[in-house]
Amino acid sequence: SQLKVDIKRILLANAMKPLAGNQPLVDAIQKHGEVLFGEPIPAVGTPLYTDVRLYVERGIPGVIYGAGPRTVLESHAKRADERLDLEDLRRATKVVARTLQDLFL
Repeated sequence: SQLKVDIKRILLANAMKPLAGNQPLVDAIQKHGEVLFGEPIPAVGTPLYTDVRLYVERGIPGVIYGAGPRTVLESHAKRADERLDLEDLRRATKVVARTLQDLFL
């Protein structure tokens, strides 16, 4: 007997590409992230399906940044047991607050 498999792509999430307008936001997040987390925060494209990715594809600056484990596998993202360490949430909230302060005050 033969096995037949049909595959149909329902979503495609391309990795985000750098935009010139992103740099001040990226720089501020990296600066405060390194201070609060004690390690460099890399700027990498991630093939996740998020709204910000759609804006960036149209040339509108944006970044994906959030608290939690460093990989989708570690976080169990998009699953019933998605997880987040509360201390990571506290620190990431401070990163965002300090970033906004740098950019807008």
